[in-house]
Formats: sequence, C-alpha cells, structure tokens
Amino acid sequence: MPAMDAFFEDLAAILSRHLALDREQAAIWIEKPRRPELGDYAFPCFRLAKTLKQPPVAIASRLADELGPVIEETGSFEPPRAIGPYLNFTMKPERLAAYVVQATLEGTHGYGALPSRDETVVIDFSSPNIARPLSIGHLRSTVIGNCLEQLFHHVGYQVVSINYLGDWGTQFGKLLTAYHRWFEGGLGQITVSVLFQLYVRYHQEVEEHPELEDEARAAFKVLEAGDEESLKLWRLFREVSLKGMAPLYELLGVQFKDISGESFYNLAAEQMIDRLIQNNLAEESDGALIIRTGEKNLGPFQLRKSDGSTLYSTRDLAALTDRVEKYDPVKILYVVGSEQRDHFRKLFNVARQLGVPESVELRHVPFGLYRLGKLKISTRAGRVLFMEDVLAKAVELARGLIEEKNPSLKTKDQVAHAVGVGAIIFADLVNDREKNIDFDWEAILNFDGETGPYIQYAHARTCGVLKKGGQRLEIDEQGSASSFDPAATGLLTSEEEQALLRALHAFPESIVNAVSNCRPSCIAQNLITVARMFSRFYHNCPVIQASGEQRAARLMLTRAVKNVLQGGLKLLGIEAPTSM
Repeated sequence: MPAMDAFFEDLAAILSRHLALDREQAAIWIEKPRRPELGDYAFPCFRLAKTLKQPPVAIASRLADELGPVIEETGSFEPPRAIGPYLNFTMKPERLAAYVVQATLEGTHGYGALPSRDETVVIDFSSPNIARPLSIGHLRSTVIGNCLEQLFHHVGYQVVSINYLGDWGTQFGKLLTAYHRWFEGGLGQITVSVLFQLYVRYHQEVEEHPELEDEARAAFKVLEAGDEESLKLWRLFREVSLKGMAPLYELLGVQFKDISGESFYNLAAEQMIDRLIQNNLAEESDGALIIRTGEKNLGPFQLRKSDGSTLYSTRDLAALTDRVEKYDPVKILYVVGSEQRDHFRKLFNVARQLGVPESVELRHVPFGLYRLGKLKISTRAGRVLFMEDVLAKAVELARGLIEEKNPSLKTKDQVAHAVGVGAIIFADLVNDREKNIDFDWEAILNFDGETGPYIQYAHARTCGVLKKGGQRLEIDEQGSASSFDPAATGLLTSEEEQALLRALHAFPESIVNAVSNCRPSCIAQNLITVARMFSRFYHNCPVIQASGEQRAARLMLTRAVKNVLQGGLKLLGIEAPTSM
C-alpha cells in the first residue's frame, strides 16, 4: 500500500464514496502502476466485476467518465484514464511540485516522519561473541539493526536497542582449555587478537585430538559451577573484548541503550526451567530437558543438556520474557542470520506457551551471509576479515581519491571517514538483506555508480548549488518552509523536474515499506533514484543561471533534494558531507 499522503488520501476518499466501499478497503486496492507512463496510481476493477456484473474493462471505462468531474474538483489529478481493466490517475504537475517541495522543506529530517507514540520496539542486533574481534560477518546485523532503530524512531516508536553478547556457554570451556594449554604470557598480555588465535588453535587441534571436546565441556562445567579462577579469566576475556569493540561501534555511529549478555540470564534461566517443570511443560528426553513445540516439522526446544548444563536457547527464552516485562513492547525484533530461523521459530513458540501475548509481535529479521569467494566466513577456521581492517582500508581508499580529485579540500580526514565508512554501510544495506553477499573489495569499495559515495556526492553537489545561490545550508528552528513559494513551484513542469519530484514523493513510501518489511534496501534504492534524477535535473535544468521565479523554484527543488538525501542517509546510519 502506498504511503498515506494527501494525494492518496483524496483518491481513497473519492473511490470509497463513489463505489460505496469501506475507505480502508479502497485504500488497500489502490496500486502503483508497473510503468511510470501509466500514471501515479491505479485502481484495478477485477474485484468489482462480480458485484456490478460487468467486465472489468467496461467498469474501468465507465468509472473514468463518472469520476472525471469529481477528480477535477480536487485539483490534484489529471482526468482519470481507463487502461484495460485499470483506472489510472496522474498527479497534476503543479500540485505535485507544491506538495513535495513544501513537505520536504518543513525540516531537514521531518519528511516521512510520524508523530511520537507511546509504543516501544525492542531491537536485538549486532550481538557478537566475546573473545573474538568483530569481523565483517558481524557487519550485517550491526548496520541492519542500526538502520531499523533509526527507522522505527522516525515513524514515532520508542526504541530500545540491545547488544546481547554471546558471553557464556561451551565456547568458553574451549577458550579456557586453549588458554591453559597453550598461552605462555601474563594476564596483562591478553588481547582480543590473542584470544582469537587461541580459539582458532583449539578448533585446529580438536580435529586430531577429539578428547579436547570432553576437556572443554568439563572446563565450562567448572566455570558454570562458580570456580573463582575460571570466573576471573572469563571476566578478563569479557572486559578486553568490550574495550576492543567500542572503537568500531563508534566508527560506525552505532549506540546501544542496553549492552548485556547471556551471562546476565544464568539465574533467570534456571528459574525459567523450574517454572516450566512446575507447569508440566518440560520433560526429559535421553537425559536432556526439553519442551515440545507441537509444530509439524519443528523439533523440541532444548532447555538443558544431558550433562546438566544450560544452553543459549534457555538464556534466550529468559531474556525474551524479561524484555516483555521490563519494556512492555509492541514488537521485539531479532536481527540475526538466516541460519537461526528454526531456533527463533522454537523460541517464539515456547514464549507463547509461557504466556507472552499475541499482542507482542515476535519477529526474526534474517539476513544472508558474507562469503569469501564461495566459502562461508568462519571464525573457527580462521577464515575471516576483521571489521577494523575493512573500515580502515575503505577510509584509506576514500582519502586517496579525495587527494586525487579535490586536493584543496580542507576537511579531508572527516570526509574520508564519512565516505569510506559510508561506502561499506551502503554496500551492505542496498542489497536485499536475505541474500548472501560475496565479499569483493573491488565491488564494495567502488566509488562510481550506484554506491554510498554516489549518494553522498549528490548531496554535496546540492550544497554547492545552494551556496552559489546564496542559500544557508543550516536549517533554523522553523525549518526552511519560510522559503516556500507555491507560485514559483508551479514552474517546475519540465520532464526532468517532474521525474525528480516523483522520486522525492516516493521517499515516505520507501520508509513505510522499509519499516513494515524490515528492509533498509527500500530506502537505499529510493536514494539511488533521487540522486540519479537530480543528476539529470542538474545537467539539463540551469539553476543559478535561471532568472526570477524559475531560479527560486529550482533552488527550492534543490533544497528539497538536499533534505531528502541528508535525511535518507541518516536513516541508513551514513554521514552526509557538504563537500567532497
């Protein structure tokens, strides 16, 4: 369904009255035509054929005649056209220009925003395992989750962002085993890199010495039982890891309202198990404790292993119920890889059995993997690209290009940071999140074509035009709506201007689609269209050289483009430099 703007609302109201339809039903039926030359909105007449006892083509033709005078009175649309079984509507150029320019000039980031509401969304994202450096494999959850946080806040929700660390479990038995066997330095020499090397070595050694698996399980049981020496090492590993992650989150512009981990829910997980046993929901199976999901093709949810230790699934369940009680959310989103699909199906099933109400939407937001060639990135195998190296290389490349193309730029370092990091973020978010991505340096750091730097350059170009036109780039408290002149916008009727206005008009709809489908790519794709249409406008429609009202109108349109590009990049978590 298209975003609810003035044009859409007018059209839905007219169709509802004329066809005696519920207004919501009329709104649901309205579509976007497949090709822009067919119009801006289309109303399919198939569903009316049975009621009106006429062919859809005849209904469309009759409605075009009947609705012509009514549509004309609104001043918003050209006369409707019957195209086969569809009734198509095209916005009037002058009305489109006035509406879009005014809407985009009401504030830098207000276009497409909704008023604040007293509803909370919890978003669980990034969530790396400690004792390992953040790799490029962590990038997807981090930037997708950060974008969703910006989007839900933009449409009025209160958002609680959670970084739920993997800081407990059998993996720490493996790490403790590796530490005691192979580390020869002092505690002050422990770094994330050292911990990573120990973790990789463990998995190399265990292939030839499978008895290490039993040793690791025993080490974790000792840790779980509260052995002070083991806990001291675990705390050190956790502290070192958090310190190592902080600069990278800062570089990406990511902040969390809550940083906790699995270890926080150890006691709660045991209490959860007791509750499930008391309610006769848990049962033993081959020595393990499970709960049946009751769903076909979905196995049981395991609560405790046969050796008595708990699992991450149990702690996930305790964390979920805690979030429901603490934040009273309307939605809980988990931005986690696609391979965890079945885990979340089971988790949500058991949560409902525990009484989490249907009014709380529980949603897994899956994403595909980065791959190196045809190989899956694997921390255990040591086949990994570290996020720190990726971001540093991107910034270095951006700085080199700036030196080559704009050596006199005074803010080289700041712009190199914004462009390099922005290139990595955009290259991720522009993809459909559920598709795997082959990590290719040449492609991901390509600064030509439909990339993050391309969008940033379009924004910088709008700033340059506005400066030459004597416009301030800053927006005062009243926004820039004071510069709006509806008489001047009526001159924005050229093909390039109208194409650009339609791209801007589609921005709020891209937000609606991104939020409802949890797909940041909707925003990224719209920004590509806006930037491309602005390039056509810039080269074919003189702005500074124009005179009188036409100059004023084109400056307003340029300001509108700037606001949308800046606001859209912000939603993606990307900076918008004013010069490049």
